[in-house]
Amino acid sequence: MAVSFGELPHKKKKDLQTNRLFGLALLTCIGFSLFVFCFISYFQRAQGFGRADASLRASSGRGFMLRSNLTDSFEIDYEARGRANQLHPKRILKQALVPNDRYSVKEARVTGLGAVGGTNSGNTTETSHGYGGEKTLKAYGARFAKAKAAFQAHDLITAKNITDQLKVDFPGNGDVEELDRSIERVYSQQNQTLVMLSLARANELIGSRHIDLSLKLSAAKNNDDSDKSINFLNQLPQLPQKIPTEPVTDARVKSKHDDRFAAQIAEADQKSHSPAHFSQAEAIYRLLLRSAPKNGELWRKLAAVQSFQNKFAIAEQSYRHALSIKPEDFDARLGLANLYIWRNKIKDADILLRSLRREFPDNPDIMLAEAQMLRNVGDYKAAVAMLSRIIVLSPNNAEAWFMLGDCQRALFNDLAARDAYQQAFRIDPTNPNIFDRLNADIRKRWRLDLNGGFSSLTNPYSNWGEGGVGLSYRIDEKNTLTGRLTILRHFDETDRKLEIGLIRELVPKTWSVIRIGWTPGAKISSHYEIEGSLSAIVREGDDIVGPLTMTLRGKTASYANGKVHTIFLGARQAFFHDQFAVTGIWVNTFNQRNDYNSGYIARIDGALFKALRAYIGYSDMLEASNGELMATKAVFSGLSVGINVNSQLGLNWAREHRYEAFDRSLYDIALVRKF
Repeated sequence: MAVSFGELPHKKKKDLQTNRLFGLALLTCIGFSLFVFCFISYFQRAQGFGRADASLRASSGRGFMLRSNLTDSFEIDYEARGRANQLHPKRILKQALVPNDRYSVKEARVTGLGAVGGTNSGNTTETSHGYGGEKTLKAYGARFAKAKAAFQAHDLITAKNITDQLKVDFPGNGDVEELDRSIERVYSQQNQTLVMLSLARANELIGSRHIDLSLKLSAAKNNDDSDKSINFLNQLPQLPQKIPTEPVTDARVKSKHDDRFAAQIAEADQKSHSPAHFSQAEAIYRLLLRSAPKNGELWRKLAAVQSFQNKFAIAEQSYRHALSIKPEDFDARLGLANLYIWRNKIKDADILLRSLRREFPDNPDIMLAEAQMLRNVGDYKAAVAMLSRIIVLSPNNAEAWFMLGDCQRALFNDLAARDAYQQAFRIDPTNPNIFDRLNADIRKRWRLDLNGGFSSLTNPYSNWGEGGVGLSYRIDEKNTLTGRLTILRHFDETDRKLEIGLIRELVPKTWSVIRIGWTPGAKISSHYEIEGSLSAIVREGDDIVGPLTMTLRGKTASYANGKVHTIFLGARQAFFHDQFAVTGIWVNTFNQRNDYNSGYIARIDGALFKALRAYIGYSDMLEASNGELMATKAVFSGLSVGINVNSQLGLNWAREHRYEAFDRSLYDIALVRKF
């Protein structure tokens, strides 16, 4: 027997809606502005992969909040993050794009630009040893003061490194330009000091006991402040202490300069192997280029160490300088191609790599860069094929085995990935990244969701009962197929609802969900439902304020008395590595008569202990009952307990007040099992 609650009284309904709209007006404006700003910011950023499971749940109304811990599909499993989230292949691939691994730090050939690396802590997704271009004006003052202090302390390496990046971040800044010119002037004086000793000047000082005295006197002569010149030169490595007894000639002076030049190159090359000394290596290369501006090899090495610091725009300019001097330079061309891959300039990288392949068809380094490019665009199968060819040509290439493992894991071939990691570990057993990959769990493709509960209604209505079973299958890393059967018992009527859905990753950090539901012979539910959603991580965040995920979702439900359309706009902000999160959803409903109503859902959840999470929330929106939409306010909460890495148990509770109808208390238990 169907039950009808009639329509809300016109005046009360109007007042209720007016108060609600006024109360949420400010929140709505702020939320919509944030949504637009974040989506614009997201599409303007060219960055790599992020957290693959941090999307909002794409589900309906407040009902999804009650079962939010357990009963949806793979993409919504917030509570089972922990270690599994840190080892998620998309997080691994994101780390692989950042040049802070041993494979990424190579002296000359810059093959590391196409390699994998990064840490596996799961805490930091990007490492920068320099000053990133996304720094805000708030950081300008501190950085400029640091550069000025370094200059005054004669630490020109640090000062020059900071001002170079400030010129990129804040072009046209007069103070920065003036400080940079001062540093350039001292650089020039240093170079002149090192090479200016003419034969006559050297002969004048031939009787001195220390040749470094001649350098200091020459610096004092060519500088307004001799004391500062001497103090500065005292920081340089000391030259041989004894004056040779043989006569000083032009060839001897040139030889000393060449030896000094070669020693500085060797020092910079050594520092370029250590992330802690990247900035010093860059400064030395810059200093040497002032003496030899046409040295293409120095430009290439400078570009490489700039790339290792994520100074991609400056590094690209340096590579172009190197190629303008020596267009056929293989290492510079390959380094630039890898830089294009890093910057997501896939077309430019492809053109350059094709040119290299025509000249060097079986070069493993070129093929490795191509595999990296294919992996970055999500063509994992083609990347696996390319890496397999590399391994045939170079079976002891640990980088190729390592990347092959990552690509196999991205295809959800975890056993094949483990085999590849074992081969990489055999070749390079000291690499901690390979060791971490070997310890990653073999992920499960299937997930079973069971839930059941009952609702206690105020008199004179009988209790409700509902339960369901859901089954999900992870086809590959990008696609998950879902299905669900739900049985509802309301007002002594029973409905059986069938659902099928597809969750797909469209591009890195962006997912879509499509679901279709059908209730044969519906008595209390909709005859059919169609819904689609788009979720994206619009900001990665940091250790404190984590990822911000936004979701736009639409749903149409067809009842016997007409169709109901609902649009959801949601945001989820995580904190402290997802130990705490805040979720807000703006609900916009158009009923069977196309009348508009606005509502909202708010929720807070967090980890109480390692395997225990809790949530609490409040909602004020329209809920459907027997095809009637009723103004409903509700408080809801729940707990989820991780039994083991593949099993979870959840308890949920809610208390609803349906305007001029009834009150409802809901109790629900749910179980998740991955296999």
